[in-house]
Amino acid sequence: TQGLYFRTAPPDSYEGLVLAGLAFDEGKRSVAIMQIDDAYGAELADSFTLAFNERNGRVVAREVYNPAASSFADKVAKVKAAKPDAIVLFGLSESTTVIGDLIDAGIGPQDVTLYLWDGNMDNSLADGLPAGALEGVKGTIPGALADSQMQAAFLAVNPSLTNFVYAPETYDAVVITALAAEAAGSVAPADIAAQIPLVTAIGNTACTTYAECRDLLKAGKAISYRGPSGARALLPNGDPSVAAMGIWQFGVDDQIAPVDEVDGDVPRASLA
Repeated sequence: TQGLYFRTAPPDSYEGLVLAGLAFDEGKRSVAIMQIDDAYGAELADSFTLAFNERNGRVVAREVYNPAASSFADKVAKVKAAKPDAIVLFGLSESTTVIGDLIDAGIGPQDVTLYLWDGNMDNSLADGLPAGALEGVKGTIPGALADSQMQAAFLAVNPSLTNFVYAPETYDAVVITALAAEAAGSVAPADIAAQIPLVTAIGNTACTTYAECRDLLKAGKAISYRGPSGARALLPNGDPSVAAMGIWQFGVDDQIAPVDEVDGDVPRASLA
């Protein structure tokens, strides 16, 4: 990336940490992981396992599966044998079939608590499952929740919008880039990149809008932009050191809605 890539959304390592904290805080002490066989799923599963173990929880099974399989009953049987308090499913579009197999085995979401992640925390997950099968299931989606004021502003531009995931992060990415260009007095990519960690640094003069921050820069002040995403102190490797993670839940209608937001320190890890 040549030092030119930054993100306001948190990395996978933070999502695994938050999901482990959610499960542990809800009283789960033994968890089984079902994980898609790719690097994406492996990183989340590794992150979750490390964080859950640090809380003295136990991962009692970790089943890696091929998403192209027609059935996941063999993996589900091993999960059932481990008798976990909860199941964490790091899957993608095949997750509906996996959950169907969990239900058939008597360890569906209404029998054993199920946790999801942003790869499968989606309204389409309910397609093909019994009505109400996902009620109460929680999962994580990276990023802050867009408040009503931000949603109204976006709808004023595009009234057909129905999904505001990553809206705060997208907004802040634009503002941070503009402020970094202002601080650099340049539009050259390398010059902007060098300023991004500086205009978001914790400890500088806090400001919350482009105009306010720009005026501080013109007055010679070092700034710390604090936008709606909550992302702060973007590091030279591109990650934010502080960021937000949304907690979402399926309702009785098998549709997801936000229920909480976790803001905290992001584990120091390479950009991935």
